[in-house]
Amino acid sequence: MIPTPVLIRPAALLAAAVWIVGTGSLGAQAKPPATPATPATELGPLNMEEEVQGLFQDAYSNFNLTKYDVALQKLAQINTKTSNKPFPQVLFLEGACHYMLQQYDKAVAVLQKYIDTYPKVDKPASSDDVAKNEMLVDVTVNLGRALLKKGDNTKGINVLNKAVADFPQRKVDIGLTIAQHHKEKGKLDDAQRILENITTEAGLTPEMVQSCLMLAEIYTGKGETDKAGVLMEKLKGSSADDETIIQRNLLGLRIGDEMRQKKLYREALTAYQNVRKQSELVRIQKFRIGRIEGWLKDLAAGGRVFFLGRPVTKSDVESMLEANKKILAEVEADKNFDADLYFRLGQCFFEMQRFYEALAALNEVYEKYPDYANRELALYCMILSHQNLQREGRAYMLCDKYLKDYPEGQFATQVSDLLGILAYKSGRITDAIRVLQRARDSAKKPEDKQRIGFLLGVVLFEAQRFDDSRDAFATLLSEDPQSTYKDDAEYRVALSYFFQNDSTKARRALRDYIAGNPKGQYLVDANYRLAFILYQAAATGQSGGDVPLAREMLEKLAEDYPSDVNLGQVWSLLGDIYSRLQPTEQDKTNYTEKALKAYLAAVDKAKTPDVLNYAIDAATNILTGEGRWQEIATLWEGYYATHKNSPSALRAISEIAGASRRMGRPEEAQKLIAEHIAPNLGDAKNDQVEVLIQQLVALIVPKKRGRSGVAAPKPAETQPVPDQAPPPEKTADAPAPATLEELDAALKKLLTGPAGDASITNGTAQARVLYARALLARYMRDVVKYENLMSVIPDAAKPEELSPLLLASLGDMLFAKGQHDEAAKFYGRLREAFSASEFGDKAPVGLGRIELAKKNYEGALELFNEAIEKFQGSSSILDATLGKAEALLELGDFDESEKLYQAISVTREWKGEATSDALFHLGLIHERRKNWSRACTEYRRLILMHQRYKDWLAKAYLHNAQCYLNDDKKDDARLVLRQMLERADLREQPEFKDAQELLTKIGT
Repeated sequence: MIPTPVLIRPAALLAAAVWIVGTGSLGAQAKPPATPATPATELGPLNMEEEVQGLFQDAYSNFNLTKYDVALQKLAQINTKTSNKPFPQVLFLEGACHYMLQQYDKAVAVLQKYIDTYPKVDKPASSDDVAKNEMLVDVTVNLGRALLKKGDNTKGINVLNKAVADFPQRKVDIGLTIAQHHKEKGKLDDAQRILENITTEAGLTPEMVQSCLMLAEIYTGKGETDKAGVLMEKLKGSSADDETIIQRNLLGLRIGDEMRQKKLYREALTAYQNVRKQSELVRIQKFRIGRIEGWLKDLAAGGRVFFLGRPVTKSDVESMLEANKKILAEVEADKNFDADLYFRLGQCFFEMQRFYEALAALNEVYEKYPDYANRELALYCMILSHQNLQREGRAYMLCDKYLKDYPEGQFATQVSDLLGILAYKSGRITDAIRVLQRARDSAKKPEDKQRIGFLLGVVLFEAQRFDDSRDAFATLLSEDPQSTYKDDAEYRVALSYFFQNDSTKARRALRDYIAGNPKGQYLVDANYRLAFILYQAAATGQSGGDVPLAREMLEKLAEDYPSDVNLGQVWSLLGDIYSRLQPTEQDKTNYTEKALKAYLAAVDKAKTPDVLNYAIDAATNILTGEGRWQEIATLWEGYYATHKNSPSALRAISEIAGASRRMGRPEEAQKLIAEHIAPNLGDAKNDQVEVLIQQLVALIVPKKRGRSGVAAPKPAETQPVPDQAPPPEKTADAPAPATLEELDAALKKLLTGPAGDASITNGTAQARVLYARALLARYMRDVVKYENLMSVIPDAAKPEELSPLLLASLGDMLFAKGQHDEAAKFYGRLREAFSASEFGDKAPVGLGRIELAKKNYEGALELFNEAIEKFQGSSSILDATLGKAEALLELGDFDESEKLYQAISVTREWKGEATSDALFHLGLIHERRKNWSRACTEYRRLILMHQRYKDWLAKAYLHNAQCYLNDDKKDDARLVLRQMLERADLREQPEFKDAQELLTKIGT
């Protein structure tokens, strides 16, 4: 921090100069006595006044040149000539000179004399009165400062407090002076109290900036970094930004570090984002040094210089220059300044689970600062970020890099374990096994060997290499029969037989586990699987089946272990057993009801989605078969209450609405859906709302509908048939179908509930209402209104206010319109906030298509790889594969591109436009290789077999002709062009005109 010089305000000095030189008021106040040597003529007093004014001008000029002693000599001559008349401007300048010479006793005496002689004018009646008050406030403030400088603290503070009371417009700079004094004396609470008072004022004057910085520094020292952060935000972008940037940087880092230690990562991130990079600081410092050097030149030429609104002296400027050069040297000497900043940003993003941003920041650290102390930790966090993003392939490669760079690193054990798991998850089964086997064999500590051996067994088990898995677990147990992994290992051995459908060995292994682990963590699951084998064998007619024994085992488990995590599947299997049983003469039990109760218990106890979904479906089927609609509604209402944000939430509402319709209450079904929409209308994170909207719109649209705004056509009049009576006349007209406007109003009322438009509290709610109305228009076949309503959504809501479905829909819509930068905002938000949603695949694919359009093929390839890696089986996998193939083609990797296009062209699930796209690009690949014959083969294949998609067809015709020309086959080229130009269905394609021009060029 560069301290602000304590100097007299320039406005007051300027007022003094104008007062004396401009108005001649000095002569008006007192006529100086005549000089004895000069006759008392009419011109005598005027010459004396001119002389006095000349002396003051000299004194004032010398003050500006920092020649304070010379200025005092001139002022002494004035006092001699005027018999020590206390002119305000003379006292003012004299006090200033003594202050600047650090002659505080003399300064106090002169300034006190000024105050005693010229008190405040309470009701200024003229500009002179205003000028006097302006000088008086500066005199009073500098008197207080002089008293503090000479050690008279009590009196100095009293004078300054009075100055605040008399001149409230100067509250900020006077308060800053008092606060600075308290801070220097270690009275931080007193300084804080004053600064909190003055920083509530509006505006960011230089004094206010200094006050905010001082208060932020005090807050940070006390650990109140949240308050300090608010002040730093207030200063952001202020006019004094460059003057305080070093201090703000240091404070920003301190505030961020304090916040990060408190795990307030969002607040820490805000603080770090206010910190400038080293290159910016160097640029600012060099600019400031150049400016200060310019000030020295100005002062040497007799000019005046101001800093933060106050005049500065040559010594002040020289001190500033020295301090700023020192700061520049320190900033340039810190080679890890940016690395520290990027690392802190990366840590905050990582802790906030914003893994894409974390990777961007941490990669800067790892790639650009090989000697940075936290580089290893940055790499480890990058591994975990990729893992959290389910980018196992990239995480695997970084693990491999970590172990090469840091074989003895602090995370080497964790990374070794993770390497094998990631290899497995990324599909590198062989690598995973090899890595874990190598790690197990090279492990020096027995506990490490056991842990890695267990992981190896688990990976083999998950890869369904059950024989190898058993061998791995057997090795582990032979090395240590009482291993801490004994329970897990023995149970997985039993499970391996179970999943191999070897019921004999599975029964034996499960019984061995139960006998050897009477308190094992898998005891209930082991008994359940034994019961399942007994039940399944009986159900399929195999030997060894025993349903009564299976039932007995399960009922005992339900009684003995009511809270076990596996109880859901126990009750579910009991339900299956009860549903197979029939009452007899001796046994009148209602097994259907018993099965229903078992399934309902399974719903209550289920811990996994599979068990829950199976049990609730089974219970629903029983209730549906008996027409117990109210119980179905109650069941699914309970489900929805605990699964509002799950993908199955829509199923719950659908079942409840369906039950309501079956009970003859269709309006209730609409209301039920609307009631579930309304509370979540403004919650962008609840991505089920749009799905519910779709169901609601489908419910209110009439089953028979015509085009919106167009009257339904009248049926043709029926002509009477001879010898037959005419049809009877209708007694009443059928009700007219609801119009789009009427349905639109009803839909909006359902969505917004009793609060109406008042419920539309944010952009999210506004966007969803617009989306619902647009969907209704599409159902009613009003395409224009649909597109108009959808196009309004980006104006109604920011990307961060939208749900995944709307982000994906708007991104696609804007991309189709060619508004790529706008589309990127929506795709980017989807990728950042909702990557795991069912629409998450749209983000990397959309962004990849944008990068393709920008010809950033490497960036596009990375995004398409991300989509393919992370969203296997998604609806966008075809688009991602097409995009990757095109990016590879443009990057010149023809072999890999060709493999992908070949795969696309023969995949039945992708039959359609994708086939035409792939065939065209296969031709283009061979064309780029200058293999004209192969290119023509692919183009002709498309032309002959895939004529549905005219844009690809037209491209194929034109490229086919061009390839024939390149192969010196003009006749074939003419024939292809003529065939193309004979097709009326291609006239609107842009290639049609190109074909005409090409045919003319080569001759018909």
